Amino acid sequence: MNRSAKMPINQKKCVNRQRNQWHARGGLPILAGILGILLVFGCFQLAAASEFALVERTCSKDSRGLSIALANIRNRVSDTKAGIEQAASVEENKARILKLVDMAKKAGANMILIPEFSLTGYFWPDPDWDKSLGPYNPKGYTECWAYMNKGALNHHKDWLKVLKSRLDDQLQYIIFNALRRNPADPSRPAGPENKFLNSTYVVDKQFNCENLSENEKDRIYDKTMLPGIENVYEFSGQDDVLVVETPWGRFGFTTCYDMCFSQLYETYAGINRVDGVIELASWRGPALRAYPMMNIRNEQYYGYQWNLMAAARAATNQIWILACNSVGAQKVGAYNFWGGSGLWAPSGIPLFQASNKNEQLCVIHQVNIRQEVAAEDDDFDFYDSFRKIYHPILKKRAFTRMEENTSSNHVR
Repeated sequence: MNRSAKMPINQKKCVNRQRNQWHARGGLPILAGILGILLVFGCFQLAAASEFALVERTCSKDSRGLSIALANIRNRVSDTKAGIEQAASVEENKARILKLVDMAKKAGANMILIPEFSLTGYFWPDPDWDKSLGPYNPKGYTECWAYMNKGALNHHKDWLKVLKSRLDDQLQYIIFNALRRNPADPSRPAGPENKFLNSTYVVDKQFNCENLSENEKDRIYDKTMLPGIENVYEFSGQDDVLVVETPWGRFGFTTCYDMCFSQLYETYAGINRVDGVIELASWRGPALRAYPMMNIRNEQYYGYQWNLMAAARAATNQIWILACNSVGAQKVGAYNFWGGSGLWAPSGIPLFQASNKNEQLCVIHQVNIRQEVAAEDDDFDFYDSFRKIYHPILKKRAFTRMEENTSSNHVR
């Protein structure tokens, strides 16, 4: 058959009639629907292939800048009695952390931050407690104590060694948070008379995986300020400071509720002269604040606080805030965490924030830490203005107004 031959006129009319009938019967919408189904199916297949969405941004043109990974994830907690007893979710969380680290490494990160309570998820209250006696059972809940003891990092040193083995010349820091037993008696299970420490671990090539206490001076920050139920299960760290010098800048550390207390940040900025503070959190979103006569209602007040305080701590101290928060629901305890992990410049301006609903691994490349701090100082140097009036007290993390020159007492 000659394919270049012209179609007979009567055959053309027949074909056109069939086309018109197909359009009239909704052929295009049907085709669009089929394509839509295929697209959605493809998205589900993509999601199944990787449970974490990878989000990448580039902060500057300086290839020497820090590439930081923020794990905006939901810490798993088993929602069945058998799962709690077996601590199945602890093993799931450990496997997910290794997967996140591998993803961050592949994406070119130099440092990865993983949220507070990353092995266990959050404490939950005694369901049988009479709240007329107080908000929480002061002795805690036996089931929660048992589960958290199984998730304490003291029991997972082999996993910690595997985690550390992921480090190389590119990925130099893995920073995560997990409970640990009282170092004064680490063989004794935690309980009402022997509570946990809430600890952030800065894992580098020198981190001692076998003896956690060996890292206390240079690589562990113990949470200082404890909210609500955490007072039942934890005790406050004995030193409210950890400063780590990295190739990209000098960083202090805080944990979750610490961010509500400005003095911690003032001393980091004014005494330790850090370039930024790294904050790991399990910070919730829902809380109601309403002002009916002003027509104002906020049902995510804690989430509003997260955004507000991160910006304020950065702007008022002219330092970076690198904050990593858990996201989504924890059925046991009925919590909903805000997410919103992000990066706040020394100006206080948020350069990036992760989802408030979805799990994401966010990698922000080429963050020029020191240059931005210097740029803010060149505009208005708050530290210099402050030091003209107030001075640090020798060997204390506090300031006072003094007439005499005490510059020699300044500790860097």
